[in-house]
Amino acid sequence: CGFILGRYCDGRIRTIWPFRKHPKWLAMGETFFEKHGGKSIVLGRFIGPARSTVPLVAGLLRLSWPRFIVAAIPSAVLWALMYTIPGIMLGVLSVEAPKGEGTKFFLYGLLFFAIIWFIFWVVQHFFLQLARLVNHTTDRLWHYLTKHHGGKFLIRLITNQQKPSDHHQLTLLLTAILSFILFLILLVNVMHHTILTAINFPVFHALQSIRTPEMDKIFVVLTIMGAPMVCIWISIIMSVGFLLRKQWRAGLHFLAGAGAAIVAARFFKHISHSLRPQGFVSISHTSSFPSGHTTASFAVYLLLSYFVSQLIDKKYRWIPWTLFGTLVFFVGFSRLYVGAHWVTDILGSSLIGTAVILCCIVSYRRMPNLRGQLRLPPVFTAILLFVSMAYPYSIYLYRDFSDSLIQYQRVQPAQTIAMQAWWDHPLTYTPLYRNDRFGKPFQPLNVQWQGNLSQIKMILKQRGWVAPLKQTKLKSALQRFSSLNAEYHTPLLPWLYHNQPPVLFLIKHVPARKRIIELYLWDSHITLTPGNQTLWIGAVDVRLAPTELMSIRQRAKISLRNNIGLKNLIADTASLQQKLVTASRDQSSLRWNHRVLLMRTQPIM
Repeated sequence: CGFILGRYCDGRIRTIWPFRKHPKWLAMGETFFEKHGGKSIVLGRFIGPARSTVPLVAGLLRLSWPRFIVAAIPSAVLWALMYTIPGIMLGVLSVEAPKGEGTKFFLYGLLFFAIIWFIFWVVQHFFLQLARLVNHTTDRLWHYLTKHHGGKFLIRLITNQQKPSDHHQLTLLLTAILSFILFLILLVNVMHHTILTAINFPVFHALQSIRTPEMDKIFVVLTIMGAPMVCIWISIIMSVGFLLRKQWRAGLHFLAGAGAAIVAARFFKHISHSLRPQGFVSISHTSSFPSGHTTASFAVYLLLSYFVSQLIDKKYRWIPWTLFGTLVFFVGFSRLYVGAHWVTDILGSSLIGTAVILCCIVSYRRMPNLRGQLRLPPVFTAILLFVSMAYPYSIYLYRDFSDSLIQYQRVQPAQTIAMQAWWDHPLTYTPLYRNDRFGKPFQPLNVQWQGNLSQIKMILKQRGWVAPLKQTKLKSALQRFSSLNAEYHTPLLPWLYHNQPPVLFLIKHVPARKRIIELYLWDSHITLTPGNQTLWIGAVDVRLAPTELMSIRQRAKISLRNNIGLKNLIADTASLQQKLVTASRDQSSLRWNHRVLLMRTQPIM
């Protein structure tokens, strides 16, 4: 309706109440529309003050019907879904909740969405205020330095000759200095393994726990995009292209910036001596700090985004920054994912890369004369970008993809031992506990089972063991928030051993209790001879349901108290040969009685 009124009432709408009395309503909508263009129809749908006036302003400014419909209908559907789905979910949870819990669920839901909105508002306003503060402080510092003898040399050195009052040169330089100082602090922490490196192992183990063959291929493709040789060739081809068009200043700055970043990375690698993550098919012997891939890609691709942005209109400059910035982020993340670097390596690369490219941009923006300003035809720019990126990348991707895919694979420790040796000394060959997804000791491994997996499953199911409900089903997932039965509080993500999910996960209900007994079995990567039988390693425990729903203080947990789980398993497998051994006290903080059950279905020869 607003769009129709705007198109057919035209200028008369300004003389009609309430716009005659409140002209700022239309002015706000016009400003928003002029800033965002056609996409303001989509954005305005989700912004309260603009939602009612943007369609009207679009009509006043004669936006075409097809463009309005293309933007309005999808955004209306998305808006309806976003506003109704939370209410539907709250309603379903309230219906499924136990008696007397419905109001609590509803209030918790409202509180959750209110907190999300508040966090978004705080972050948005914090960065706006921070930007204003930095801009104001730098402006005052710029004027202070211009009036004092000690600062005049610095000001003359960095001043943009075409805009002498442009204090953003100082902002960029100070940011570069701050980045380099932070890099040096991080370097000292890495060399001495102090507190800042504590995040490395948890993030490394978390990322290794989510790896899949399909994702491996994607991230190997991304990591090759940041290979130093690929970035070197991109910088060479781009610089040659600039020089061919007599853009000497841009070409030399681009080549110097890329070269300085790569040289800096190699230099700091030489002095840092940081060991790389272990456990892969092939591991580089160079220091891991900083990441050469990330530093090179940070410098080359962000310098690319800067120079490309100088060739286009200001309102579109966010596009190259967003595209190349996203690429740089994924190159850095790929180095973490494939296990080639630690988090501190990527942070260090980002800091040194920021320092280098900002110094390069400050030098370029000095612009002694207008002839140094970058000017390239759009077609030539597009061809140069395509050739400089596609040519070296396609060559190195074709050459290195298969080898890199193998190189970054995890090595699974495999053993072959005699069955008698395992039976006599089982704890010599197997760990006492498994780690969680962050590399911390989490669960005792109190079961070792030799036998055929299908036979094991059949024996247990005959004694009342069943597969747990699939948490991927919506109803089962909702029961997690509305039921006190332990069956609905099993882990959402599978528990892993050596980053592998269990080959068998069964539960058994405890009569008249809301708790369950859980049994996990994993492949131990140990083969028993003779017979080449697989040894399965696992854990049996009791899962206790939470005493309260939606509580931070209470949650479902596992218990090994009184060996209830182990006793049930012993009784249910009485037909097998069994042996209980007691492990020596380990150094982990896990509380258990160190009793390990051995079972076998094949006689020892």
